[in-house]
Amino acid sequence: GTIIFAIGASLKGMGASGLTIETEEARLKRVIEYCKQNKVFIVAVHVGGTALRGAPGSDNEKMIDAVAPFADYVIVTKESNKDARFSKIAQGKKVPLTEVDYALDLVGILKQVFQ
Repeated sequence: GTIIFAIGASLKGMGASGLTIETEEARLKRVIEYCKQNKVFIVAVHVGGTALRGAPGSDNEKMIDAVAPFADYVIVTKESNKDARFSKIAQGKKVPLTEVDYALDLVGILKQVFQ
């Protein structure tokens, strides 16, 4: 099987449902551990661009740290990877990375992944 993580954080949404960054990080860790134990292919996706990245240490960056280093495949928009953060993660973990121009370009990429 395969799981796709769309990486990002919305404090407004999390707050409304009683979640915190810490509880979400812990939940993601459990889900990723399950995936690794059960050989579930992990795809990490970030299409929000730099606007949805935030400063180092921000909630969005914490979500990237919680998911991207454990992915088997990373897909990002060029705008999301302007600082090459995702490239460095993918190279460090020796996993493929695909950069797309627009979020809608994901459709074609995912069709190839799931053929």
